[in-house]
Amino acid sequence: MRRLPSHGGISFTCTSLLFCVLITGLLTCQAQSSQFQLRGKVLDQNHAAVAGARVTADLTSQASAISATTDATGQFVLTLVPDKYELTIVADGFAPAKQTVELSRDGHSSLEIVLQVAGTSDSVTVLAAGGYLTDVIGSATKTLTALRDVPQSISVVTKEQIDDQLMLSIGDVVRYTPGLSAHQGENNRDQIIFRGQSSSADFFLNGVRDDVQYYRDLYNLDRLETLKGPNAMIFGRGGGGGVINRVTKEAGFSPLREVSVMGGSFFSRRIAGDFDQPLNHKIAFRLNSVYENSRSFRRFVNLHRFAINPTFSFVPSSATRITFGYEYAGDRRTADRGITSFHGEPADVPISTFYGDPNNSHVRSNVNLWTGATEHQVGKLNIHNRTLFGDYDRFYQNYVPGAPDANKTLVTLTAYNNSTKRRNIFNQTDLSYVIATRALKHTLLGGFEFGRQVTANFRNTGFFNNATTSINVPYVNPTTNTPTTFRQNATDADNHLRANLGAAYLQDQIEVSRYLQIVVGLRHDYFDLHYHNNRTGDALRRIDNLVSPRLGVVLKPFESLSVYGSYSVSYLPSSGDQFSSLTTVTEQIKPEKFTNFEDGVKWDLRRNLSFT
Repeated sequence: MRRLPSHGGISFTCTSLLFCVLITGLLTCQAQSSQFQLRGKVLDQNHAAVAGARVTADLTSQASAISATTDATGQFVLTLVPDKYELTIVADGFAPAKQTVELSRDGHSSLEIVLQVAGTSDSVTVLAAGGYLTDVIGSATKTLTALRDVPQSISVVTKEQIDDQLMLSIGDVVRYTPGLSAHQGENNRDQIIFRGQSSSADFFLNGVRDDVQYYRDLYNLDRLETLKGPNAMIFGRGGGGGVINRVTKEAGFSPLREVSVMGGSFFSRRIAGDFDQPLNHKIAFRLNSVYENSRSFRRFVNLHRFAINPTFSFVPSSATRITFGYEYAGDRRTADRGITSFHGEPADVPISTFYGDPNNSHVRSNVNLWTGATEHQVGKLNIHNRTLFGDYDRFYQNYVPGAPDANKTLVTLTAYNNSTKRRNIFNQTDLSYVIATRALKHTLLGGFEFGRQVTANFRNTGFFNNATTSINVPYVNPTTNTPTTFRQNATDADNHLRANLGAAYLQDQIEVSRYLQIVVGLRHDYFDLHYHNNRTGDALRRIDNLVSPRLGVVLKPFESLSVYGSYSVSYLPSSGDQFSSLTTVTEQIKPEKFTNFEDGVKWDLRRNLSFT
């Protein structure tokens, strides 16, 4: 007789099944709680996002793989259990990359992967703008704007044109720039005439004031920009006729090795180098340098120049870029004031004729510049901060030929020297934000600038034979070695100036439609100048509050054509552009005011041809 199972047996079996289910559930929960969120971003060499890259995680201990694809921002997420993995990253146009990661704890982690461009042997034809053309500029509005859509006349000379035309100085560039001409600058400094306004101070370095009188070399430039007309809204005081902005090369993430050697007539010798090297995927180093040792078609005249400019770029993330740079530029040359004139024409003497004592005529400048810049993107908000500290030591001593006598037998000669020491520190912060509505697009800019400039001026007059301030030398042979003593005369400068400035500005670039754009802006400058005359003890002060508006309208019949009109204002304080002096009279004089009304046409006819 078979015995039927009891209810207790059924109960035991059910309990066992329930226990197994609970244990399995607990193990599953534990495994799920141990899963690891591995987040990452795939970037190219310039730290731009790589979309569509395939990221595969392989367990090194067994044949198992999990993969994900990067989104439009280059980001990916892999859900893994703690273990050791080998990541393989593949993207079109890039060399495959591998990276080992070990996940040893619960939670999440992130990493950044930089892909290198894949090598190729294909033949590719690139259709782009000519090397001499610049499509976009940032200095004119402090925002990236198409050059043809800036309501202002602007000339840009790129490094390609500088190299091809062997330009070595600001004066060389100006020869090819309409509306500008190079002033002799007493042959010891850059001095430019902008639309009839002469200036030795309207020079900027990456948008920051660089206003001391000296010669600037082009060895480390990416491009040189000439912005014509008053534009105090962007650059502040001065610039009545325009400004010149030097844009320097910065360390990038593409290796570069370039050396140029030049030789020419009159023992001209020059060598320059440009070396760019990424140290890793976040840090890059670049070094530009130049050495020149040349003579001249002018007798006794020579030039020695040396400059070096190392820069570092640090990219901690795709949204942040930090750059540092230092430049030393030393220039030694013979002070040469050229030949005299007779009845309004150059004197009929050999072009190599030197006036004065060449052994006692010299120009010296030592320039030290420290720069730092940070750019950070937060959504649609771009934050840019730049600091420039400059230490300038400049001296020149020269002989000045006067007018010949009526018989062309004698020429009057005078002499003097001048010393300028200045320290500048400027800090600029710009915030730009783009707002797009259904009807309008606004590119808003707000910013402020703080600066301090300390200047010491000292001048001596030359006394020949320690007695007289002028002598007569032969018309046909004006070179002399007459003993000359340099000391202060009654009117020679011996002063100290301190200028403090603060500025705030707002700008709105409005895109009304594809046919109409408007630029409107306003800047306020607080300029506080303290002047002390060391010879007399006079202490003077002048404070100016300068308001500079800007308005521009751009009509675009079609995309490649812009017709513009603009209005702008700029001011030059009464101390002049070089803080040369301040008196009880000039202390009361209001700043010079420059008002500019301008209209023009810009037309990009082809990729390599632009008409203005």
